[in-house]
Amino acid sequence: MPLAPAYYTRLKDIDEALSVQYPVNQAIFMALELVLRDAFYKQQ
Repeated sequence: MPLAPAYYTRLKDIDEALSVQYPVNQAIFMALELVLRDAFYKQQ
């Protein structure tokens, strides 16, 4: 994983919050929440 630090640096340049690392379960929950929220608003 030598490229991983470069990706986190790029994300941090875009938005500081994107570079925060979460436990796997919490990250999956957050991703599902965002996807479902987006789908809900697209339906309305």
